[in-house]
Amino acid sequence: MRVAAGSSSVCSSTAGVTAGSSTAHNYRAQLADKRRRELEQQAASLDLLPTTFAVPMHILRLHRSRNAAMNDFAHAIGADPGLASKVLALVNSAAFKPTSRVTRMSQAVSMIGMKNLLPLVFGFSLAGIFNKLSLPSAERGAMWKASLLKAVTARELTASAQNLPPADATSLAEEAFLCALLQDISLPVIYASDRSAWPEFSAILQLDNPDERCDRETRINGIDHAELGGLVGKAMGLPEPFCRAIAVHHCGLSAVSEALESNAAMARALDLASWLPHKLAQLTPQTAQLLAMRLRTSVGLSSPAACAAVLKQIGLCFEQMLQTFGEADETSVAFRKFLQALSQEIATVMESAVSASKSEIGELKQRESDLLEKVGLLQQHVVQADYDELTGALNRRGFFTRASRILALVREYERPCMVGFVDMDDFKAVNDTHGHAAGDAVLAAASQRIRDALATRGIVGRIGGDEFAVLVVGGDVEQLQADERQITQNLASFVVTTRSLTSAQPLPVPVTASVGLEIVGIPSAETTIDALLRRADELMYAQKRNRRLRRADRPVT
Repeated sequence: MRVAAGSSSVCSSTAGVTAGSSTAHNYRAQLADKRRRELEQQAASLDLLPTTFAVPMHILRLHRSRNAAMNDFAHAIGADPGLASKVLALVNSAAFKPTSRVTRMSQAVSMIGMKNLLPLVFGFSLAGIFNKLSLPSAERGAMWKASLLKAVTARELTASAQNLPPADATSLAEEAFLCALLQDISLPVIYASDRSAWPEFSAILQLDNPDERCDRETRINGIDHAELGGLVGKAMGLPEPFCRAIAVHHCGLSAVSEALESNAAMARALDLASWLPHKLAQLTPQTAQLLAMRLRTSVGLSSPAACAAVLKQIGLCFEQMLQTFGEADETSVAFRKFLQALSQEIATVMESAVSASKSEIGELKQRESDLLEKVGLLQQHVVQADYDELTGALNRRGFFTRASRILALVREYERPCMVGFVDMDDFKAVNDTHGHAAGDAVLAAASQRIRDALATRGIVGRIGGDEFAVLVVGGDVEQLQADERQITQNLASFVVTTRSLTSAQPLPVPVTASVGLEIVGIPSAETTIDALLRRADELMYAQKRNRRLRRADRPVT
C-alpha cells in the first residue's frame, strides 16, 4: 500500500553498500527533490489546463444551432478537464459567493447564465488551446480520452448504485464524472516540465502495481502524479473534496472515501476509475478485461450478466461521447475554420452584450479587441509565439523545434556542434531577497550574455524558470572550444544592477551560473536533442555540485 504524503518507508538491503552507491543515491535524491520543487512551483502558478480541440468546437456548434439547452452546454464543458476545472473554480470563487460548494457542472452553468457563459467558455477555450504547456495533439488527445473513460466509468457505476434514490444517484453521478475526469490533471504539467523525461515517465504510468508506480514516480520527481494533481487542483481553485480525492486516488478505497466525505458508491466508482489507463488511443479488449476484473473485485459484481451489462453501458457511453465531440487537431482544416468562426462568435456575443448593459461597454469592447488581437497574432505571427518575452530567448517549444532542424542540417553538411545547459545559481534567493523584478533582470542579463557569446552560430532557449539550453554550430572543433570558453567566461560571475526593494537607489546583484557544455562533433542519425541535453544537464549538475563542495570546504573566518 502506498505511504501517505510526508511519510517515508525504509527497505532493508544487504550489508556492504559502497560509499559510491550511497553517493549516487544521494545525488538521485537531490535531483528528485529539485524536480519536486520545480513541479510544485509550476503547479502553484498554473491557472489554466490545456484544452482539447474537439470540445470547444462542439460547444461552438451548440451555440450556432440556437436551440441547445443549458444542460447541453454543461454536458460539453464537463467533458474537458481544462474547461471543467476553470468553470468550477470560478463559481466557487469569491466572485459568486456560493452558500455551499458547487460540485456539479449543471449547477455551475446555471449560476453563470447563458449571457456570460459563451464569452467565458470561448475565452477559456482559446487560452487553453494555446496554453503555455503546449502539449502535442497526440498526447493531449490520448490524455483526454483516458480521462473521459475514467469519467464515464465513474458516472455509470455511481448512477447504477442500488441503495440510492434516483435523484441522489443522478446528482452524485455528475460529481463522480467530474472528479474522475480530473484525476490526472497533473500529467500535462509533468509532461511540459521536462519533455526529455516523458518517455520514461510514460512507461512508468503503464505499470499495473500502483505501489511500484508511485515509488518509481517519486524516485524521479520527488512526488507522484496524484499528489501533484491535488496541488494543481488547489492552485486552480477546485472544491477541496475534489482536490483531496485527486491527491489520494491511487491510495485505495478507504483513502478516497475519507477524502470525499461522500457516498460509498461514488468512492468505489472513483477508486475503480483510478485503475484505468492514464493515456488511451482507443477502448481495447485489454482495457475491457481490466474493467471486468475490477468490477468483480472492487465493486462486487459477481454475476457475469450484471458485469457484462455494466461494461456494455460504459463502452456505449464512451463511444457515443467520442462520436459527439469528434476528432480534430491543430493542423486540420476544421480547426482553422473553428478559429475563424470562434473569432466571429466572440464579436457577435460581445456586441449583443454591449447593447444589453451600457455600463459594460468599455470592458466588453476591450475584451473583444484583446481576443481578436490574440487570434490575429496567433494566425499571422506564429513565429513570435516561439520566443520568451522576458529574456528574448526562444521558449521551450521554439528551442526544441529549431534544435531538431539544426541537428538535421549539421548531419547533412557534416559540421560539428556543441550543446549546453545553464542553470542560475541560488536564483530563488535573488527573488526572495531582492524581489521578482531583480530576478527578471538577472534572467534577461544571463540570456543576453549567452547570445553575445554565440553571435549567429547557435540558438539559446529558456526551457525552465531559470534554465537555458544552448545549441552551437561551428566550422571546426577549435571554434567550438573558443565558444565554450566564451560562454563559460560570460556566465562565471557578473553583476546585474536593479532597484532595491526598500529604496529607489540602484542595487548591484552579484550572479553566477552553472554551465554544462559538451562538444558532440557530428551527431549520428539516432542522436536527439533530448539525449544531448540530458548529457549537458548532467555536466551542469556536476559543476554545481563541485562548486558547493568547494564552498563547504572553505574554512570559516
